[in-house]
Amino acid sequence: LRVLHLYEADLNLLVGIKWKSAMYNAMKTGTLHPGQYGSVPGVSATTLSLNEELIRDYTHLTRTNLCTVHSDLASCYDRIILPVSSLIARSYGIHRNVVYVHATNIQASKYKLKLGNKITDSYYQHQQDWGIYGSGQGSASSPAIWAFISSKLFQSHDSKAHGLPIQMPDGSFNSNIAITGFVDDTVTYTSGS
Repeated sequence: LRVLHLYEADLNLLVGIKWKSAMYNAMKTGTLHPGQYGSVPGVSATTLSLNEELIRDYTHLTRTNLCTVHSDLASCYDRIILPVSSLIARSYGIHRNVVYVHATNIQASKYKLKLGNKITDSYYQHQQDWGIYGSGQGSASSPAIWAFISSKLFQSHDSKAHGLPIQMPDGSFNSNIAITGFVDDTVTYTSGS
């Protein structure tokens, strides 16, 4: 079963506004990894698909070896570790009080089962020895939280990866692509040379 979080509208609005503001600031300052196409304003899955086709065409035309690995991190919003996401949110400038309210709310939430119009009386919640992870499907902050986390992961990957060097024949443009992704679907590239 997929857990869908039903947040109070005012809380969801608060976290949505704060994380969206941080997202636009990260885009403006260039601190967001350019390879993340999901949950980022102004980019789309079709742009990523076009880029992948252009990369394949480039390697065919230049006879460059190419190895790609496609990964899908299933249920990524449900697997976010809150202390990690809180630290990353702080690194993107979200105020500590907002981060604290967000993390405390998720930790103190009581999860009940809703079937049709009926809601169960029994519930489960975060325990010290049995933690509940994730910001949850349905949270206005989840897309930005995952974009920030994956951006940091992509930056770490870039620091060690060989990637695929790309350059124009006249030398006017040089680039290196090591990883791209759309939300939780990633593609890593290497030319092996």
